[in-house]
Amino acid sequence: MEPYSESLFGDVSEPVPGENGEPRGRRKKGKPTLVRPLSYIVLDLETTGLDPSVDAIIEIGGITVRAGRILDRYRTFVRPEPFRSLSPFVKNLTGITDQDIQNAPAFREILPSLRDFIGGHTIVGHNINFDLNFLYDRIFSLTGETLDNPYLDTRKLAKKVVPGLPHYSLEFLCQHFGIEGNHHRAVDDCLLTEKLQERLSVLPKGRMQP
Repeated sequence: MEPYSESLFGDVSEPVPGENGEPRGRRKKGKPTLVRPLSYIVLDLETTGLDPSVDAIIEIGGITVRAGRILDRYRTFVRPEPFRSLSPFVKNLTGITDQDIQNAPAFREILPSLRDFIGGHTIVGHNINFDLNFLYDRIFSLTGETLDNPYLDTRKLAKKVVPGLPHYSLEFLCQHFGIEGNHHRAVDDCLLTEKLQERLSVLPKGRMQP
């Protein structure tokens, strides 16, 4: 997800916030890759802001892909704990309302199903470090476990394959390649990310082509 900024990348070993927001360690995430695996999941989150230590996950979406075919989908709203009303900005951007999330399960309640969905797959996403940082911190705070799946960032892949573009947001790249779909909802962004990855996978590195 990247609704607020074009430069939200985090280092693979960023601090994990502890009590009062103070760092308590380093995120021990999996290894990044730019090689598309045979089987993977595409993941996207909608959140109330940019900072995993203070902002909340409000929607999680994902699709399972094998050999170019979508086999499964995952989607859930998530109720922030404690519950707080969404800002007008987030409501306008995502279309998500307070009514959508106030009776939704909390993250701790959806964690078992989310774990089953993610499994040992490579996680694909656009600006995926943003999403992984939120998930990593929530999982670590609840269980003490890390999220160490390998991951592929289609934004970084696009920079390798089509260098020199003025922007690398998902919305801009979809416009550049003529990919149509809805933006700023979790599953919709997953579907767009998968279409983008398909398009990038057939272009030679360094070839700028709409």
